[in-house]
Amino acid sequence: MSSRSSQEAGPSSGVGPLLANKLPSIRILRPPPGRGSPKVDERCFTYCSQTIGGRINQTEPWCRTVCVRRVFDHEVKRTIATFDEDHAEIKTVDAKYPLPPEGQKALRFFPWVHEDPNESHEEGSHARGPGRAYGPKKDLRFWQEGWYLWMSKSRWGAQERLDLMMQDLEHQAEWQQYKDKVISDWASYERKQQSQAQSQLDRPPPMAGEAFTAHDPLHTATHTHQHDDSSLPPPPPFPDYVSQSLLIHLPPPIEPPFEKVLGPTGRVLAKTWESIENGQQRQLFTRIVEKAFTQEPLILAQNVCRKVWEMWTQNNRGNEENS
Repeated sequence: MSSRSSQEAGPSSGVGPLLANKLPSIRILRPPPGRGSPKVDERCFTYCSQTIGGRINQTEPWCRTVCVRRVFDHEVKRTIATFDEDHAEIKTVDAKYPLPPEGQKALRFFPWVHEDPNESHEEGSHARGPGRAYGPKKDLRFWQEGWYLWMSKSRWGAQERLDLMMQDLEHQAEWQQYKDKVISDWASYERKQQSQAQSQLDRPPPMAGEAFTAHDPLHTATHTHQHDDSSLPPPPPFPDYVSQSLLIHLPPPIEPPFEKVLGPTGRVLAKTWESIENGQQRQLFTRIVEKAFTQEPLILAQNVCRKVWEMWTQNNRGNEENS
């Protein structure tokens, strides 16, 4: 009895969910804010061209790249929680990710763009190196919330920019630190090689009849230079595209004092656009055209001419009587 009742109730119990699944429904999807948001934060436009002669001579192609980057608040802020015996305190601080060298270089041309009165400058010094545009740490600038414009004439810069679009600001800063370390090591090695070569050239020549020994460094260096190319300094580890690139922090929106001055203009333009959308401007133009083909404009012009003539003749009569 119980099994029969359960069998009868089985199909009927499944009808409800099946019908509900078949009915049309409305789903409201809200994208998550912060790191999981699907909003676009960077767009890049690259144009490259090559000539026949350039292809044969294996020269660099002519390239231009422009990228527009928007940095959000969650990218440059960091939340820190401190716990005491009584309560927990949560505060937000600046992450201070340094701008790339092409952004530090822009300070020479646009110093007011990166200036932040609330930002505390770091003390100390920051070493320079090939391909690096960092100066003293007091002049070091960091990423801020807002819009950035990146421009380059180097195809190497465009390729690296596309790779950096897969990384956040923290990983970009780590990559730049790694590049700086490799370039610094290469520069120190090159200086060491140059100093050794210069010291060998500055040695006095051997006396007449004196033979080179097997362990003579001058003989070894000369022999290696003539028969081996390994004594040549290695090429730079990374292509130098900083000199052909520029990163600019675009200015913020108009400040409140300017909004008071330009506010009426904006409201007038908004009202004008609203009247165009509502069709009021079209109605006004239609009425003007209709009035132009009636007698009213002619009558109005005749009245104006008559009034002007009367005023002119009355003034002449008054002048004659006074004379």
